[in-house]
Amino acid sequence: MPTYLYFGENEFFLTRTIKQLKTHTLDQQWADFNYTEYSPESKETIPQALSDLMTPPVGSGGRLVHLPNSTLLEVCSKEILLQLESILPKIPSTNTLLITNTHKPDARNKSVKLLLEYAQVQEFPLIPQWQTQALIQQARTLADEVSVTLTTDAYTVLIDYTGNNTRLIFTELEKLKTYALGKTVNGVMVKELVSESAANSLQLANAIRLGNIAQA
Repeated sequence: MPTYLYFGENEFFLTRTIKQLKTHTLDQQWADFNYTEYSPESKETIPQALSDLMTPPVGSGGRLVHLPNSTLLEVCSKEILLQLESILPKIPSTNTLLITNTHKPDARNKSVKLLLEYAQVQEFPLIPQWQTQALIQQARTLADEVSVTLTTDAYTVLIDYTGNNTRLIFTELEKLKTYALGKTVNGVMVKELVSESAANSLQLANAIRLGNIAQA
């Protein structure tokens, strides 16, 4: 099915998945001709995108039409709904429609209901900063990708310092791998190499509750 709907606040995983889809869909030699990203600000965005979506790709590979934060996920005119209803079942197999959004689309909207009938949907949620164990598990998964081993206390320190910034966690893991040279990374190494950049709201609230103004 050549329609994808990606949404969520985890910009790191969202961006990486978009890149993977582009690599899978496009021939890099023809990507400049066959990849189009339409800004939501223009009133002509949707008609142009739908026209482009039905146009055969140039050269080899497929065509990818990307609508970030698209107005298609909002209240659409009857004309646009009719166009969408007509086009979605007829998208050429060489072409792909990608719609991305930071927030979860409102399934009560007619356009969203229609898209959900045809689209492969994937959510990229941002783990709340207070869900420490979930963040540690995510860091373990990323560490496996990077091929670096951390001790249990190292993961705790890493999340304490980076919070739920997934991109930062991944970057710091790459840095730790370079420093460790195949050795297991412990908490002391993380404290030496990782900047404490997370604004830990729970620690802040606790400091305020205890009246520790200097720490807060």
